Amino acid sequence: MNLRKSHFAWKTKSLGFALPMLAAIALAGCGGGGDSNPPVISNQSVTTTPATLTYQGGTAHVTATVTDATGVDPSTVKVNVLVGGSSVSGGPVVMTPTATAGVYTYSMPLANNITGTSAVTYTFVLTASDLQGHAMLNSVTAGSATVPAPPGPPGSP
Repeated sequence: MNLRKSHFAWKTKSLGFALPMLAAIALAGCGGGGDSNPPVISNQSVTTTPATLTYQGGTAHVTATVTDATGVDPSTVKVNVLVGGSSVSGGPVVMTPTATAGVYTYSMPLANNITGTSAVTYTFVLTASDLQGHAMLNSVTAGSATVPAPPGPPGSP
């Protein structure tokens, strides 16, 4: 076998293997591959002002940390406030990013329950998507806040 022919055949076979491998590595580093997972919500909480609500209502404060390897789309970090399974916030509302990276907040007044005969529980449900459009498959419940019914008239049980 001719030495030149053998050397050329080896180079051709090597390039045939190496080029697709190099292309795959390059694409993975340039956004062609990467993370396909949705964001993760953690450290979620609901606090109220006042800390112990009365039938007079108050304000709920929701805080959560939202992270993703490719970055979180801030316009998709949302909270939906539910009472009895129905939205009372007009559907999911965009949360506000804070100065701390990945931390988002939302505050909402909780109406008084002065004419109510039972407590009203507000449940705060969170969702988010990353910069590549990967949305969370399941929402995360941040917590709830309950505005109690007013006390009964004097002498009632």
